[in-house]
Amino acid sequence: MLSVGVLLVVISGPGSVQADVVLLEEVPSLLLQPACLAFFAVVLAAVIGWMLLTKTNACAAYKPPNSSITTTVCSACTSAMIGSLSVVSLKLVVMGISGWAATGVFPPPLSVVCLLFLVIFGWLQLYLLNVALSSGQAMFAIPLYLSLICVFISFAAGVVFNEFVALMRDPVPLFLLLYIAGLLLVLGALCGLAYSQKIKAQREERSMKTAGTLRSADGSSKLVVESTGANNGVAAASAVPAKTQVDLAC
Repeated sequence: MLSVGVLLVVISGPGSVQADVVLLEEVPSLLLQPACLAFFAVVLAAVIGWMLLTKTNACAAYKPPNSSITTTVCSACTSAMIGSLSVVSLKLVVMGISGWAATGVFPPPLSVVCLLFLVIFGWLQLYLLNVALSSGQAMFAIPLYLSLICVFISFAAGVVFNEFVALMRDPVPLFLLLYIAGLLLVLGALCGLAYSQKIKAQREERSMKTAGTLRSADGSSKLVVESTGANNGVAAASAVPAKTQVDLAC
């Protein structure tokens, strides 16, 4: 179901058809659009909030355990979100370098700023992905991250480069419905994966508690047996001299 959802998002959403070429000179005005600013604000707020929650002493009481499902999901999600901004920054840097190679004109300051953002966003992306993988649930974190980054790159391309117009191509409601259905499938599949991982973690915790109880019970029984044997040995040792005295008396 997860693969089907991602496939629907890819074939129906932004980037699925050849869009109008966006010139680098047009990008600043596109970046100032309300939808673009809202997307950037949500991504940065989520990433900064998660970093503060996990790295500051003031929020230590609310930090989830490193091996919890919450840590895996939040780290993979924020890594995918900041990864979409890395892709946007990379595309703008490539546009500037391509224009420089074609015209001989040095790229505008926007490309240089995007290169700096690419380094910062790329580092944050790798760091958060490493946190997700080091939570001990790599088999869950990898499909989660790969699915989410496809979705967020689709969002970024749609809001930054106006590629959401691809949803309104003929036949008009079809591709929009396919895109929404793909998002719902991805969300449902990821929720199912998270629930299965939670159940698995609970089972492992119960099995560990059961094993610990059995070991403690086994240790207690061994102590009882050893103490009983020791008492029997002391009684036997004390009985030997008495018997010897009776023999000597005879």
